[in-house]
Amino acid sequence: MARSALVLALMACVALLPSGTLAKFWYGEKKDYDTIIGVRGAWVRTYMETEKVWTRGRPAKAVGVEMSKALFDNIEKVPRQQMTVPPPINFNLDGFEVILAMPDQQQAHSFSKVRINYNKGGHPLAGVYDVDHFDVHFDWDPQPVWDTMFNLTTGPDGPCEGVTPDKYSRVFEPLPKQCFPPDHTQAGQLEWGHGSHLFPLKAPEFNPPRRFNQTLIFGTWGGQVRFVEPMAATSWLKSKAVTGPGSKGVFFSIANPAYYPDDRYVAGRYGYIWSNQKTLKFELRSMRRAAVGCKYNPRLGWAGFRPPIGTPNTVEVTFSPVELCPFPTPDTWKPAA
Repeated sequence: MARSALVLALMACVALLPSGTLAKFWYGEKKDYDTIIGVRGAWVRTYMETEKVWTRGRPAKAVGVEMSKALFDNIEKVPRQQMTVPPPINFNLDGFEVILAMPDQQQAHSFSKVRINYNKGGHPLAGVYDVDHFDVHFDWDPQPVWDTMFNLTTGPDGPCEGVTPDKYSRVFEPLPKQCFPPDHTQAGQLEWGHGSHLFPLKAPEFNPPRRFNQTLIFGTWGGQVRFVEPMAATSWLKSKAVTGPGSKGVFFSIANPAYYPDDRYVAGRYGYIWSNQKTLKFELRSMRRAAVGCKYNPRLGWAGFRPPIGTPNTVEVTFSPVELCPFPTPDTWKPAA
């Protein structure tokens, strides 16, 4: 066996060792782009970091996505798909998405998969997110749960921004207020395959409105928070704020809801790390178990209704006819018994 092959085999064995081992990094699914873009060493993968001696059942120190510099530097060579968003948005989307499984150590984290998007020219909200950037969606639910709403095999299945009227209404179900991230608002748009996004109104890009450097948003459908999504502009990821000498990464706090609907791990911080200028990491850390308690409380009420047309800091997609594609409002919302 060649020396390089032996080293790779040993690394694979270490990553699969059971609890109590000296393993520090556990790797999930990897996507190689060498032959796709003709650049050697272009890849992206998921990972989990644990203590050097990890006991099964203890939370991970961090989970994330690691991208080689070769892929980052040549990201625009990856084939992209184009889509035009009709009036009143009038936006040309140009990007690609790759879905990767997270490391299968569910006792240490609760994330099933990650969806990585590169958006050439960005996406709505115009004037805020319309710059070249990455979106990294960390999904709690496994794919079969997502398939009940957005089936990747069959594709869009209805006239309401790609879903049936019933699913459209489900996407915009409100959440008990204690389970809604503080100081966030619904984006006012259904994005097929994702659901509805929640914008952080206290983030720098909204005070005053301007093009963002980095941020974190949440995603919902069916009356639950389904994913957490760090976003970062390509130009900012190249700046000294992230790449400065001796940088150990740039991290920010996450404004989690006070409660979640089930027992899961959530992250307290997110950030970006250039590891020896060879790989870029999009990372969640400070993992903890969420407080559970999403039973409706009349004293607190509901949060997260689809905002009325004309609300500031929303996408305002209106090309789905209201009479065909209804959505819950404070006056009409009646949760299932």
